[in-house]
Amino acid sequence: MPQMHLLPRTNVFILRWSLVALAVFCVVFAIGYITNLSKDNYFFYIPWAIFWLGLTIGIWFLNPAARVVTKLCLWLIVIIIPLGTANPFAIVNDFGPNPPGVWELVLFWIAPWVVPALFFIHILGKY
Repeated sequence: MPQMHLLPRTNVFILRWSLVALAVFCVVFAIGYITNLSKDNYFFYIPWAIFWLGLTIGIWFLNPAARVVTKLCLWLIVIIIPLGTANPFAIVNDFGPNPPGVWELVLFWIAPWVVPALFFIHILGKY
């Protein structure tokens, strides 16, 4: 299969499209921080926007350091999202007197973040 020059240079199909998805995710995060630059705290938003844009470039060009940082961020998602979402204090503060059931939390709040993160960790670790 001929290599596309616009995409990351790898021969593994699933790795190429996983890197594209991760790069898009990082660009969306960077755009979120850039749009918040109009707020008062420039010293918080500028370094994070630079971090996410740099990570995007590193992912795109298959930099090993960017791969390690990406896996670290993905593992943080796997650990932090379930702990932050399913703890009793967050449930009381975020949902009020009628919190959702445990399975609703798992299916609609935790799984959409953790399942793709585990998939990307697997792909980045395998190839």
